[in-house]
Amino acid sequence: MPQPSPRPLADVLAPALFFLGLLLLVFGLGMLSAYAKVFPYPYIARAESSARAVWNAYFDDPPFDLKGWDQTPAESGAVVHDRARVAPGLTFLAAYAADGFEGRLVDGEGKTVHRWHARFSEVFKEAPHLRWQARDIVIAWHGVHLFPNGDVVFNFQDASFPYGGGLVRIDRDSKVLWTLPRNTHHDVFVDDQGMIWVPAQRYHDDGVEGFPDLKGGYYEDLVLKVSPKGEVLREISVLNALKDLPGLLNVNYNDRLEVEQEDPTHLNNVEVLQPRMAAAFPWLKPGDLMVSLRNVNALVFIDGATGRAKGTLQSLFVRQHDPDFLPNGHIMVFDNRGGDPTCGGSRVLEIDPASEKTVWSFDGCGGEPFFSETRGEQEVLENGNVLITESKGGRVLEVTHDPKPEVVWEYYNVLGKVDGKPRVGLITHAQRVRPETLAFVDR
Repeated sequence: MPQPSPRPLADVLAPALFFLGLLLLVFGLGMLSAYAKVFPYPYIARAESSARAVWNAYFDDPPFDLKGWDQTPAESGAVVHDRARVAPGLTFLAAYAADGFEGRLVDGEGKTVHRWHARFSEVFKEAPHLRWQARDIVIAWHGVHLFPNGDVVFNFQDASFPYGGGLVRIDRDSKVLWTLPRNTHHDVFVDDQGMIWVPAQRYHDDGVEGFPDLKGGYYEDLVLKVSPKGEVLREISVLNALKDLPGLLNVNYNDRLEVEQEDPTHLNNVEVLQPRMAAAFPWLKPGDLMVSLRNVNALVFIDGATGRAKGTLQSLFVRQHDPDFLPNGHIMVFDNRGGDPTCGGSRVLEIDPASEKTVWSFDGCGGEPFFSETRGEQEVLENGNVLITESKGGRVLEVTHDPKPEVVWEYYNVLGKVDGKPRVGLITHAQRVRPETLAFVDR
């Protein structure tokens, strides 16, 4: 029987080359639409956001990490406790535990004396403010404040879409007192009148009014003023505040003056200048706001009356978090990525805003390397020491405010060993409190 003749090579290659050419054409059109921001780019961008949201919600890893420093202990607790030099009090932590995030009050030895628990799905039975809801295990507490009566107010954040998960207040027994189903995130600041100031976001599918170069698929950052009962009293748009500073966003512009990323400013902190501290900042007024915009490496000062920006502080830090007004007229900030990488890469800076000079810093180069690529906080304590939250490292440090700072307290949040190596859980917040100010603590 005669055998069939082999097909010519051209007949075999032609379909393959056709489909390859079709793929290249589609890819090229996609690149062109992305550059020109024309059809079908908006739909591609939204599909990408949805795909990323699904991944975060269902496949993202819990927030723990391998700790690289040799001094990691076998279990959670304090590895350094210099009783003569440490600031007195208990330390309130928001930390990742084996079953998810919790509030934890620890003593000087690192022993837990009280705990708070709250899971997103239990607090928000329904979540209309989210498009995609993540698993509880990957939703953090971020932005936390402990009140003297044991109440805790905090944001749920991460993995969901939008990632701002909402504000909640619980009591000493973790009973939910109220919820605010808005896309709040990152930070909580309670002023002297008890008002709660918190970052929030609004996701825009179709662009932002007043910003024609901001196409659809962007977060607009907001500041919310919230009453002690959870009622929104005021809303300030960060983008509207920046209208008087049009050049601030230029690091994110391409040559068509279009913002490249979906999160153009990334608000991660808000603090309001209180009357008791206003004399130290004569260029500001009581009630003015300081906000941290991570994605443009800037602190922006906003007029509390008009909601418009009145100044910036830049070029001293990279991807910063948690700027604080200090009584001496300086500002302290966690500089996530501006430090010496041989010492870890992060640092804490005290800056004189009048001269824009750094007057004090801790960068870990004295034998205590530390690094938190994201998050991070600091607090100046009553004895002048500085409490530093190395979030990604699962560690809290208390250092002296000396030209050569020394560590006088050090706490690790250890989850246990995985693959023979110690794992540490994320710590998003550390706050030093005196026991006598806490009505619910037995003394």
